[in-house]
Amino acid sequence: IAEVQAQTEVGYKYTIEGVVTTNASGYDKDTAFFDCIYVQDATGGVCCFPVAGNYKIGDKVRVTGTTEFYQGEMELQVTDIEVIGTGSVDAKTVSASQINDGSVLGQLITVKGTVVSFEKANGLVQTIMVKDAKGNVCRVFIDGYITTDADVKNLKAGNKITVTGIASYDDTFNAPDGPFPRIRIRDREDIVCTAGAAGGSSGNSGSSSSDTFE
Repeated sequence: IAEVQAQTEVGYKYTIEGVVTTNASGYDKDTAFFDCIYVQDATGGVCCFPVAGNYKIGDKVRVTGTTEFYQGEMELQVTDIEVIGTGSVDAKTVSASQINDGSVLGQLITVKGTVVSFEKANGLVQTIMVKDAKGNVCRVFIDGYITTDADVKNLKAGNKITVTGIASYDDTFNAPDGPFPRIRIRDREDIVCTAGAAGGSSGNSGSSSSDTFE
C-alpha cells in the first residue's frame, strides 16, 4: 500500500492485500463512509472506492484497482475485491504533525490532546480542532451521516480529548487556506473527552482561535 500512496499519477493498476479498517455501508451504514472503505497493511493504508457491500472492520481483502485522487487524497478505484481471511489493525498513536505532514495518510491512528474549538453542522459536531502535547493543531472531521443518534459527549474547549480515526485529506475544506489534512471519524464514540485540569472555557465557535496549523 505504501507503493500506492507514493504514486503521483492516476491510472496505474495495483493489487493490494490488507485489513479493512472501516465498515462498508452494506455491513453497517451508521459507521460507514459513503461508498468506500479503508484498507491497511504493514506499510500503510489507502481509501478504496467504490465499495458498498458487506465488508467490515477486520476482514482481510485483496483489492485490485487503479490510482485516482479524490479531493487531493490518493485512492484505489476498485475493479475487483474479495475477502481472503480475517485480521486486525491496532490504532497507532501519532502527533498532530504526523497527521498534517501526510506521513500516516490512510492509516488507523489515535491523537491525544486538548480541544481548541469545535463547530457544528445541522445540530451535530462536524469539526474539532485538537492541540497535542507539542502545541501543534490538527483537524478532526465527522461526516454528517456518521452515528447520528448520539453526538460527542463532554466536548468543550479546554477539555482533554482522545480521537481515533483514519488519517485523511480533503483539499476542499476552507479552501484555499485549509487545513486540508484531517482525522476522519468512523464512530462518534471513538472521540472521548474529559474535563481538563483548568476546566476549559465554554465557547464552541470554531474559527476564532489564534492557533496556527502546523
